[in-house]
Amino acid sequence: MKIFLYLSILLFLLSCKDSGNEAISKNVAAIKQEKASISKIDKIHNSLLENAKLTVLILPPYDLIANRGISPNISKYLEIEISADTNLTVLNFPHKKLHNVAYQNVFDKKYCKTIADKVKTDVIVMSKLEQMTETGQMNLDRWNLSIKIYNSKTGVQKNSSITAHGLTNDEIKLLLSSKQNILSTEIKNNR
Repeated sequence: MKIFLYLSILLFLLSCKDSGNEAISKNVAAIKQEKASISKIDKIHNSLLENAKLTVLILPPYDLIANRGISPNISKYLEIEISADTNLTVLNFPHKKLHNVAYQNVFDKKYCKTIADKVKTDVIVMSKLEQMTETGQMNLDRWNLSIKIYNSKTGVQKNSSITAHGLTNDEIKLLLSSKQNILSTEIKNNR
């Protein structure tokens, strides 16, 4: 009788062990399948992020003599060059939305939050013009140019590698045109 009892218990334990292994195997397979699904979702999400069009707002340049009307139209030049990238959407400047918001002579991220609160944009591009040589004629005057890129989602600001030192209006225009790919890449990589 003891032998029968021991054999029954042993058979019972062995059968439980096999069904437990089957359950574990099924759980492991389900986990692997779920992991594969999550991996596919992550790949799709990353692909969508890479292909998503970023919206860009270009602010008027920080320019101490802007009211004289003899400064290069940096905003227009930047708009033309950034618009050339199909993954970037340049917003028309929203004068009405920015009524009573300081956007003139902005060249630092600490002033961008109020702008980003009013205008939904991914990136704000700021520029700074400094007149180096004054001749009274814009085509002969020489300028320094700096550009900053601010990501309104992350709050990260980066200086662009594109700078101009002592260039004329036409030379600045040419510089921005020749460095269009670099500028677009800097905007996209500021995430």
